[in-house]
Amino acid sequence: MARIDIKSDREFFREIYKKVEAGKYGIPSFQRDFVWTSSKIVDFFDSIWKGYPIGAVILWKPDSDLPTKDILTDERQDNTPPEYYVLDGRQRLTSFYGCVQNKRKRDRKFDLYFNLDTEQFSFKNKAGILGLKVADVYDTFELLMRLQEIIRHFGNDAEKTKKYIEKANKLNAVLQGYTVSEIFIEDCSLDEAEEVFARINSKGTDITKDYKLQALTYKRGNRLVTELISDIKQSLAVYHFETIKSDYIIACFYKFIGKNFYDAKVEDLAQFDLEKNFSSIAQCIQRSIEFLHNDCLVLSEKILPYKNQLIALTWYFFSHKEGIEQHDQNVLRKWFFYTTYNKLFNNGSLSNIRPIFNHFQNYIDGKAAEPLYYSVVEIDNRIDFRFRLSDVHTDFVILATINRRKKLEPDANLSYKGSVKLGSELVTHHIICLTESDRHQIEAVMMRGEYLDKEKLQLLALTPEMIAAYRNGQIKLFQELRQQYILEMERELLELNNIQLQ
Repeated sequence: MARIDIKSDREFFREIYKKVEAGKYGIPSFQRDFVWTSSKIVDFFDSIWKGYPIGAVILWKPDSDLPTKDILTDERQDNTPPEYYVLDGRQRLTSFYGCVQNKRKRDRKFDLYFNLDTEQFSFKNKAGILGLKVADVYDTFELLMRLQEIIRHFGNDAEKTKKYIEKANKLNAVLQGYTVSEIFIEDCSLDEAEEVFARINSKGTDITKDYKLQALTYKRGNRLVTELISDIKQSLAVYHFETIKSDYIIACFYKFIGKNFYDAKVEDLAQFDLEKNFSSIAQCIQRSIEFLHNDCLVLSEKILPYKNQLIALTWYFFSHKEGIEQHDQNVLRKWFFYTTYNKLFNNGSLSNIRPIFNHFQNYIDGKAAEPLYYSVVEIDNRIDFRFRLSDVHTDFVILATINRRKKLEPDANLSYKGSVKLGSELVTHHIICLTESDRHQIEAVMMRGEYLDKEKLQLLALTPEMIAAYRNGQIKLFQELRQQYILEMERELLELNNIQLQ
């Protein structure tokens, strides 16, 4: 059980900063990267200036060394292990450290200024000589030089000179004398530290699975888990899947240790040599996404209906490293579109997804003729929902649109480019863009009244009747025509994949 020791005395923030600089306090690799915006940093320094509390810095001593990263750049470090790791307060420490230090090269995003006239912080100096860089104010020698410039500038106005010098000295004293509480957590595991981290984090941010796995599997000299996952993501860029969350990639790892992701924990992967098996894992995930992209026309991670579909396909390609036959391609496509249209993964509870995955595994093992128990599908004639990429029905409309476009233009190089919204949030009023020129053509014909022949309109999932209705202000008629067109595309996609319809 964790023993939490709260120091009775407050610590100067400058001393914490020095300990970070000296390597006594380190940023563990499982901490999220520095994400504070300039406005957050300004608010933070404004709180210090006004003497507001900014929260405690929570430090943790684990039972083994963990990888660390640079406090400013987030780059990996292999230095001597620190005495304590920063469990909470990293964003504040980085902001303070970045803005007050002048000793090493840093990103210009930390060039914070204080306006001696308005007493406000900003990242643009619009006050001229009255705008002092915070790093110069913090450094006593640099501050003296700035004060001499102010004295020369306002030499004939003793009252102003005194006022500005007092403000500059006050800021120096505030930065040098500001104190915070340090809370030390010792003799606890990563799990216990993770629980503490989740509870104290003001945004409810948990330690992500990739950083937790990285901490559990770290060996000095080996590549970091986050680096391996980053390589996988980069390899998926050609399919526009590079933005997929790391947690879903990790969910695919469990099959390599003979476990199901919904029954296992990150700790179960700790003894698995990810670096040694990296090539096999990456190939398996890439083949699954290649199938989704090329065979199911999921042209971007943004329009993948369910991440569980990717995980299941990874199971298949884990067991079929030798290749995939045309029959199996057809079977997998049917499974993909059936599970999408019927929203089978909408309920993510174990009681719901376990039987779906179990049946899929039985198909992989040759114990079932089909990967799912299929029933006759009833077409949903309601196309009055909002266009949202997080909505599976929206994804299916996009996939149906892509399928129709591919049928009309088999050799076209398509990719999902978003949509043009025609006023309403309804899916009928969003025209899907699949090439670089689509957006321009849609805006030209719908908003500028330009002419486009029937064949080109078809490529955009539009008809002359829709154009006429929209231009004449017959929005309800336009919606009805678009709804009928979308339903036809959906039916076509389902029938193409041998899904029985009512």
